[in-house]
Amino acid sequence: MNTILQWLTAATFLVALMSLSLPATAQESLVITPENADQVVQLLELDGHEAAIYTVAWSPDGKTIASGSQDSTIRLWNAETGELIRIWEAHDDAVWGIAWSPDGRLLASSSRDGTVRLLESESGEERAVFQTNAWTFSVAWSPDGTRIASGTNIGKVYLFDVENGETLAKLTGHHREIIATAWTPDGSQFASGSIDSTVRVWDAETLETVAELVVANRRNDVNGLAWSPDGTLLAAATQDGPIRLWKPALNEEADPLSTHFGWARGVAWSPDGSLLASTGGDRRVRVWNPASGESLVTLTAHESLVWAVAWSPDGTRFVTGSGEYQGQGDTTLRVWGLP
Repeated sequence: MNTILQWLTAATFLVALMSLSLPATAQESLVITPENADQVVQLLELDGHEAAIYTVAWSPDGKTIASGSQDSTIRLWNAETGELIRIWEAHDDAVWGIAWSPDGRLLASSSRDGTVRLLESESGEERAVFQTNAWTFSVAWSPDGTRIASGTNIGKVYLFDVENGETLAKLTGHHREIIATAWTPDGSQFASGSIDSTVRVWDAETLETVAELVVANRRNDVNGLAWSPDGTLLAAATQDGPIRLWKPALNEEADPLSTHFGWARGVAWSPDGSLLASTGGDRRVRVWNPASGESLVTLTAHESLVWAVAWSPDGTRFVTGSGEYQGQGDTTLRVWGLP
């Protein structure tokens, strides 16, 4: 008995000693931060689309990347290996927006064909079709998964009820095409960005405009929108190149990030809000420290315009999609992270 007790005591001590010497998990060590962002490299190149990739989205469980293209298809990719999982031909024209439901069971897509479609992420079965009868650029889920906001080329934001398959509202206020929509993390508001050089913030309950943010007194398209994880800052990718940062609750604009040569298109916050990634017509992908305004890294592997960007839920990687507006060019997705 004493021998067994001595062995157990020794084993317990050995386990404790090993736990003290173990490094951080691989996942933790690969999270991209302001301190290591300059080390980011390309990890994967995903090839298969036949035209420009306008939109990308990372599944909530981190396992799958979705992409939508001018070739009218939606493709699902294994986020670890880059393997193509499925091709959906759900739309009759270019796919301009995609977004996963918060629980990852559904994928919403918006298209030039005038529809927003809901697909079962596992089976590919079509759950619902919402008609806008207008070019539909963007699609964004409410955090509770009950509603979808979409922007159209007729200057209206459509609000859809996911459960009932109904159109809840057609919100007016913009005077031109609405390219981007985004919900606050708490679901109390959503924003829309337009070619009319404005961003509108809407109350999710009253559906009234609670803030109007003016980008310029001339045409300056708002091409992408993203709320910070804490909901205090709204980032907008604009046609003249900068990424603009607002505090909508205070109706204040912070110093813009002087980012791209030509238009900026995609913008996405890292999950912890410490980084901001952006894409644009200069074929570059940039990562920023939004707190300091410092450019941390510029990535130049894409050979065509870079339209879209999305972070992995664990903050270890992000994905970008590119292609020429007319013609094919570099129609790849590229996954970036630490080596």
